Amino acid sequence: MRQANLPFAKFDCRHFVGEKPCRFSHAGCEDCAAYDPMGVRILIIKLAAMGDVIRTTPLVAALRERHEHCHVTWACGAATAPLLRGAKGIDKVIVLNGDSFNYLAAQSFNELYCLDKEMLAISLSSQTNAELKKGFTMTPQGAIGIHDDDAAYALRLGVDDPLKFIENQNSYQEIIFEACGLSFSGETIVLGINNEDRTQGQRHLESCGKGPWIGINTGAGDVFATKRLSEEKTAALAKKIADEIGMTPVLLGGKTERQRNDRILKLAGNTLLDAGTDHPIRDFVGIISALSALVCVDTLAMHLAVAQAVPVAAIFGPTCHQEVHLYGIGEKIISAPWCSPCYKGSCDHHTCMNEISVDEIIERLRSVLNKRGK
Repeated sequence: MRQANLPFAKFDCRHFVGEKPCRFSHAGCEDCAAYDPMGVRILIIKLAAMGDVIRTTPLVAALRERHEHCHVTWACGAATAPLLRGAKGIDKVIVLNGDSFNYLAAQSFNELYCLDKEMLAISLSSQTNAELKKGFTMTPQGAIGIHDDDAAYALRLGVDDPLKFIENQNSYQEIIFEACGLSFSGETIVLGINNEDRTQGQRHLESCGKGPWIGINTGAGDVFATKRLSEEKTAALAKKIADEIGMTPVLLGGKTERQRNDRILKLAGNTLLDAGTDHPIRDFVGIISALSALVCVDTLAMHLAVAQAVPVAAIFGPTCHQEVHLYGIGEKIISAPWCSPCYKGSCDHHTCMNEISVDEIIERLRSVLNKRGK
C-alpha cells in the first residue's frame, strides 16, 4: 500500500509520534525546522544474556561508521533494557515479547542483525522484512540457522566443543562482527548510564565506608556456578587487599548471592565492606563506576566494569578466556588444568578454581592498578 503524502505528517522523521505532537512542533510537520529523516533503518536483535548483550553494543559504532545517517532499533530482553536506554547511537529500545514481536515484524528495515539464538529472536529475524539480513535466523525445520556464510563460524562454535574450548582464539566481539560482515577494530561498549547514576554509586559507597574501594564481585550466575571463587578464598583476598594494597575491599553481588556474601563477611571481619545485593541494575553499574578496580570471575560485572574503564582482575576457570576482550584495562587470571574449560554447571572437585591462589590475584590486581596510575 502506498504511503499517503501528507505535508503535516513526516512519517520518516525520527521525532514523529503521530497520536500527539512531537517535542519540537505543536503545529504539525510542515516546514518544521527539526525534521530529521531516519535514513537507513537498522534492527539489532540481541536479548540475553546481559553480559553478552552489552558486549554486542560495539556493533552500533561500526554500523554508524558505515552509515552517516541511520536509525537503530534494538530488540532486547526486559532485564537488559535499562542498560541500553539512553546509550549513544541507539535510537529506540524495544523489549521483545508477544506484543512487540508483532509490532516489529510488521515493519520494514534496511538492515537486520540477529546475534541471538533464542526462539523468539530467530523467529523475529526470519519474519521481519529487511533488505539485508545477517546473523542467526530460523530454518524451515524450526532450528537455529544463519542468513549467510558470514555467521557460519559463530554457529559452529555452538555445536563444536573442540573449536570453542581449544582452537578458537577470537574474542566475542570479533565473532559477532564477522557474523555481521564487519571487522572488529576496538569499538567500545556503550551503556545508557549517566552522571547521575555514577554520582549515586559514589554516594552509596561513601555511605558504606571510606575509599578508595576495590570491588570483589561474588556473582557467577546460576548456569555456571562452578566458576565462583570459594568463600574462604574470597575472605582471604579481602584481607590482603586491605593489608597489602592499602585500599578498602567492598563486597558486591546480586540477590542470589545474599546468603553467600553474609558468610564471606563473617569470615573476613571488619576489613570488608558490604555494598548490598538488592540494587537495580543501573544503581549496580553506578557503584561499579566508583571503584578503583574490580576482582571478579567471568560474569556481567566484568563487562560492566570494562565498559566504564574500571580496571579488572578477571578470573577464568571453567569458561573460555579467549572470547573475553578487556580493552587493555584488565588482566586475566587463567586456570588451565586438564579439565578446563568445561562449561559445566556442577563439579565434584573444582580443580580449576582451587588452583588459583590469592597471591596471584593480588599480583594481577597490583598490575592493573599500576597501569591506571592509582
